[in-house]
Amino acid sequence: VLLADINACRDKSPKARDWREIEYALVHWETQVLRNNSVWESWMAIAWLAVQESWRLALLAYLYLTCITQILQVVGTVKKHESPDINVPFLIQYLIVGICARSEKQRKITRNKFSNVTETKFWMIRSENFVPVLDHLWHGAGSGGRPVTWADYVRSREAVLPIPI
Repeated sequence: VLLADINACRDKSPKARDWREIEYALVHWETQVLRNNSVWESWMAIAWLAVQESWRLALLAYLYLTCITQILQVVGTVKKHESPDINVPFLIQYLIVGICARSEKQRKITRNKFSNVTETKFWMIRSENFVPVLDHLWHGAGSGGRPVTWADYVRSREAVLPIPI
């Protein structure tokens, strides 16, 4: 819901919520702890909290176009598990980081994550398809670290990865 609210706000929709309301909801949002779930190991509970916090930070980043370093740090707390069948998907968080990233270091982290087919094999969307889209965005509207808008991302996605409707 908040992602849709941010989109409406950024697109200056007449019925959009004020950005301050959205900011307040995100700043005051608290992670939801699972109580008495004996099936979960401690690393699973930590991953659950990190996923929630990464969503909150990703939405703040999209609202502010900041917080990129914090998102990468929080997502980085979820370590790869020994079992090849267990994976925590951070596709949307990395996509938002990639769109908002202004430094080459942040862009490199995003590119490497999307390019790692082994790590992203359980994601529902093929993440490697986003690399050329982000390259187009970073070398076009976002060149030189310039800030970009959602419309800039959409133009890059349409140019590189057209999706017929």
